[in-house]
Amino acid sequence: MSITEAEGVKMLSGHVVLFPFPAAGHIAPFIPFAKSLARYGVAITFMCPKNEISKLKRSITEDESFDARENVILVPFEIPTEDGLDLVTFDVLKHFMYKNVEKFDEIIAHYIEESRSIKYPSRSSSGPPVCIVSDMFMGFTQGTAEKFSIVRYCLFASPVHFLSLLFHLPKFNDENLIPVKKGDEPLMIPNFPPIPAGDLPPSQQADNGNPGSHFFLLNETKQMWKAAGVLVNSVEEIERPVLEGLQRYIDETMSGDQGPKISTFGPLVDGCGEGKLSLRDKLREMKEGGDWYDWLSQQPDSSVLYMCFGTVAMLSDEQIRQMAIALENSGQRFFWALRLRRNETGAPQDVSRVFPEGFLQRTKSKGLVYFDWAPQLHILAHRAIKGFVTHCGWNSTMESILMGVPTIGWPMQAEQMLNAIFLDKVLGISIRINKTAGWKDMISSDTFERAIHTLMVDPSGETMKAKVLQISDTVEKAARPGGSSRINLESFVQDVRRMASGGVNS
Repeated sequence: MSITEAEGVKMLSGHVVLFPFPAAGHIAPFIPFAKSLARYGVAITFMCPKNEISKLKRSITEDESFDARENVILVPFEIPTEDGLDLVTFDVLKHFMYKNVEKFDEIIAHYIEESRSIKYPSRSSSGPPVCIVSDMFMGFTQGTAEKFSIVRYCLFASPVHFLSLLFHLPKFNDENLIPVKKGDEPLMIPNFPPIPAGDLPPSQQADNGNPGSHFFLLNETKQMWKAAGVLVNSVEEIERPVLEGLQRYIDETMSGDQGPKISTFGPLVDGCGEGKLSLRDKLREMKEGGDWYDWLSQQPDSSVLYMCFGTVAMLSDEQIRQMAIALENSGQRFFWALRLRRNETGAPQDVSRVFPEGFLQRTKSKGLVYFDWAPQLHILAHRAIKGFVTHCGWNSTMESILMGVPTIGWPMQAEQMLNAIFLDKVLGISIRINKTAGWKDMISSDTFERAIHTLMVDPSGETMKAKVLQISDTVEKAARPGGSSRINLESFVQDVRRMASGGVNS
């Protein structure tokens, strides 16, 4: 018998430990995932970095509109940072996590060995954790799970096509195809366009200056092969060919042994699939405060180009100047959320030294340059937004698809180049602006201006808009009752219930 969400709020049915990698983009999908499980009655122990605890409390345990909030306990841990995760490099975080494996084992052991005494507010005992769901970069938790005789699932914050590349890395490595060098032949994964050598993640580039990153990613992939399953923040309907190709590759490679099951759970965006209205329509009904909202609300419908490059990427001064020239010459309305570099004292750059002289004054009637944090999902949902210049991070990609906004893809690192291929060549809802990836690539003002014109003025931009609106409906339906992602979620809940009752995971 299945448990509905309404019934799940009233009872606990199994206990899961969630363990994201402590970086903002990796924590983000864990939040809606935790809330979804809690609504079905699953008790959640959420391991989280201490400097993110306030945000997580607001989003989960102190959110009065979330009626299953008492099913979640947050367990904070310290990380070596002063001003936020975005100022800590990936290598520092990686080193910290692996250096403190024993510490994390002890925390999880507490919730396993003493769980009978752990009480969730206003709830009965949750019972011991039956599995760990951890980030793709938290491979050491596979050993933790095995140590305590429970299973590990990987919550994969990126798309299926990147997961397929990772699962092929051991084979590529054995065949000496990686790390790649300039001029090497494209790599092939099932049912995906050829991946040029220059579009592989920097960790798989021979000249990236950090050979250890190649072996780290290879090892993390080998740990995923041991997991009970991989839960992907994507949607089956938009990645079905590559999903089927990956599962077939896993099954053939395992030669009859049980390999990890790959399931799509996306879009893992808070509020998606809930209520009668689409998430886009719900956000449009909300009246936001702030200068950015007032400015956008004064613009005509479908007239503004939104620009944002995430929380990590930092553009050079010259690249910012080239972009500013293109924006001004294009004559298009724009909203630019821009993070400036900081000097030795921590103060941001002098704006007058970054932009062309007089740029802000000349464009103030048509443009807004916003130097503070802005709620991207709300911005993308606004009626004034027509296009989005993005680094093609997967969270931003899913948000742009959900909000029905076509993009200019400007990938820079990690799997962003593959995402740009997917948006451009597979879905046909994006213009790829840079042919090779990385911060070192300088995009001229002329190149950027042509891309702006194509998206905002040319008929092809309208074609992309129509396509992405159709895909948006498909993606949202996947998260609703009866949709592919909701079915996978309910199947996972049933597995948790079976494990909690002493049964075997299916």
